[in-house]
Amino acid sequence: MNIKAIKNNCLEIIRRIQDITKVNLDNESGRSDKKGGHFLFLDLPDDRIRFKLEIRGIIKRPLPDHWRLSERKRDENLFIMAEYVNDLIGEDLRKNGICFMDCLGNACIHVPGRLYVSVQGKKLPKKSVKDTANISQPKGLQLLFILLAQPDAANLTMRKLAEGAGISIDRTHAVIHELMDKGYLIRSAKGMKRLKNRKKLFELWLANFGGRLRPKLILGTYKMAPSVVNRTGELLQQAFPDPAGDYAIGGGLAGYLLDHYYRGPTTEIFVKPEAANRVRSALKLIPARDADTTLFNLFSPGVIYRKEGVPWPVVHPMLIYAELLHQGGDRALDAAGRIDDACLKQVLDEE
Repeated sequence: MNIKAIKNNCLEIIRRIQDITKVNLDNESGRSDKKGGHFLFLDLPDDRIRFKLEIRGIIKRPLPDHWRLSERKRDENLFIMAEYVNDLIGEDLRKNGICFMDCLGNACIHVPGRLYVSVQGKKLPKKSVKDTANISQPKGLQLLFILLAQPDAANLTMRKLAEGAGISIDRTHAVIHELMDKGYLIRSAKGMKRLKNRKKLFELWLANFGGRLRPKLILGTYKMAPSVVNRTGELLQQAFPDPAGDYAIGGGLAGYLLDHYYRGPTTEIFVKPEAANRVRSALKLIPARDADTTLFNLFSPGVIYRKEGVPWPVVHPMLIYAELLHQGGDRALDAAGRIDDACLKQVLDEE
């Protein structure tokens, strides 16, 4: 589920709470605050409560450092909207004085002496392992990426699809048959195949990106020399002088190259594994756990996205958007929203 859907679902539930007379999502000037994120205002019959708002997917431990009670201002009310908050995470949020609402209706909105709402125990429906055995596994997600990113890919041969996604023909057959069985891949009267419910498939892909696909693509994590940070694209171009499609820039830097809004503190590079040493050498990367640079497997030529005016190859906006959501934080989420609005329409639109 993307951030817009999470926001809209949670707002709809909040508006049904009896003691709340009005809900506003903006800053005090009435406009979205692009620098500091969004604010949520809940109007009561004789009061107004102001919250700093963050929107997340499914929250996992550990909670971000800046959510901790000891790290926040004493008078700051923090509100989290999420796709799902289980009971254990809900208890963690309560202990840190964080209000929350998820898309199922689990909630804790507690401002002493002013408002108290508590709902817990609503759980995500259980999914059969068989139902998602192929589509939501890493290799299946690679193929789903290709099908979403390239509108004509559904009509390629199984061999071409397998080569394009970087997976085996057997796995390609399994994913395609599952998509057809579930009604996501249909045939026209002329025998041509096309995806149906692209938005739902995109949300499935996005929901599994951070926990399943992303970890499988990581080739290594590193520290980059400070002198190199502002020359990343230039140095990569020198290391790869011929446009052979061996690398592409991802994450916040790719988003900045497309949108000129947010660079972010980290660098993500997709590269063919056999060419990873060239990237490590060009950017003077040192292996590190407290990394600021991550190399990912460029598993398909379809990962690369070229746009007029952008001097270096970047990854497809789907991967930029997913990485920004994975990183989290107000600026990254705002940047993801801008990429969504500007670049993802063709992915989500039905034919």
